[in-house]
Amino acid sequence: MQALVSAGVAGSLVDALLGSSLSPTAMATGWDPSQIALFVAVTLLCSNVFSNVPFVIIVLSTLGSAIGKQHSFCEGVAGNATAPSPEQPQQEDSGVFIYLLLSWASTIAGNLTLPGSIANLIVAEKALQSEARYELTFGEHLAYCFPTTLCLATVGAVLLVAVAPQ
Repeated sequence: MQALVSAGVAGSLVDALLGSSLSPTAMATGWDPSQIALFVAVTLLCSNVFSNVPFVIIVLSTLGSAIGKQHSFCEGVAGNATAPSPEQPQQEDSGVFIYLLLSWASTIAGNLTLPGSIANLIVAEKALQSEARYELTFGEHLAYCFPTTLCLATVGAVLLVAVAPQ
């Protein structure tokens, strides 16, 4: 039940915060820097609040609606995905940039907070079990990882703007 509520809240948040950015017009004409910054910020926040995978699935669903097609990701999870046939080459997707940006931002979002990635929790647990019995707190992790995650997000977004098709 909690997962359904979280998915509904996340979906509403994505629509409210990113609705105009994900419109067919915005995707066809390209994004300005403020829209890119907003998208990265929302992805960093929501990937930590709702978890990366559910958030990405919700955004992909929203993207599918925005560009007028369904993504086969959810079908693939259920085992129903079909490979494109050689007779029908895949069409170039006009939303390549947003997929790359979503992938980048949701991946590094796990670095932001201690529970943001299971790897962070494993390291914290091992530190506690070590001879030093070091307890890595949420605040300590955030003090180091918040600024580095923001720097990585910024550098990654700038690189994507420079090299990715838009």
